[in-house]
Amino acid sequence: MHYRRNNVKREHSTIKGIIPILEKIAELDYVKSIVPGRIKPISGSYPKCVLEYKTKTDTGIKCLAKSERATQEVFIVTSNTEELIKFIMNLA
Repeated sequence: MHYRRNNVKREHSTIKGIIPILEKIAELDYVKSIVPGRIKPISGSYPKCVLEYKTKTDTGIKCLAKSERATQEVFIVTSNTEELIKFIMNLA
């Protein structure tokens, strides 16, 4: 697909350090697609990029990636929401 590599959409910018994390998630059999969303500035700072589960969606889950001075929404389309949530919670 155009703008996709390893099931990760690459049409727009991403925050520093998130791509290796998203590619690791994309390797899971039950993950169909990963779509990074908008980037917003934050007041705090994170020494390394982290991915936090936020909520379920109709097709999967929404997460927030945080790195240095920005946060980015990440939408993950999956056939197994519960397993994906467990995987993300254990990424740290």
